[in-house]
Amino acid sequence: GVRICKSTSDFVAAQEAFSQYDCPVLVLKFIETVMEVGAKFAIYPEVIPRFARIGATKDFSSRKGEWVGSLVGDNVENTIAERMYQVLESHVLPKLHAKGWYGVGEGGALIDKDGQFYFSDFNCRVTGDMAQTFQMNQGLFPGKQLVVFNGRRNGSLEDFASNLKEIASRGHRDQILNVVMAAEYPDGVRLHGGVLFDQNETLPENV
Repeated sequence: GVRICKSTSDFVAAQEAFSQYDCPVLVLKFIETVMEVGAKFAIYPEVIPRFARIGATKDFSSRKGEWVGSLVGDNVENTIAERMYQVLESHVLPKLHAKGWYGVGEGGALIDKDGQFYFSDFNCRVTGDMAQTFQMNQGLFPGKQLVVFNGRRNGSLEDFASNLKEIASRGHRDQILNVVMAAEYPDGVRLHGGVLFDQNETLPENV
């Protein structure tokens, strides 16, 4: 697990929590972060190592480190992502492949003010914004960017589909919402999707 220590008491609690494990513990220094970038990758199930770059996203986290959302687009921090992929493909992914692992995943990194990246989180699984990254890379929304999020809406799934049909139908001239998943729960409809907008467009608050 990961412990974020903001005080001496947090650090002491982390020491106590990890003392029960007989394995290496990594202690990382604090980074003044100006940005987070996630580099999505794939490892093919083949004898000879072969990898694919799914795409990079600019990620947003809460103060506690939880994923809040992502910015998906054609030009998301290309220079930093390129350097991240070079390290992944030369040092990290070959080791995963050698252990027999294959599939899709993401290497998340913190970026400091000098543009230096520090890998902070690896998810060897499908991540929340991977479906949208695939869509963007397949050219489904040319010239657009997408802010990905999890959300909830009151009402039934039928009401949700009826009220948002135009703005969430791919190819519709008024589309601003891209919904990957929507399901009905007792507290309303929970959805995973994103807001589409033209690159460099300013979004009003409380969209």
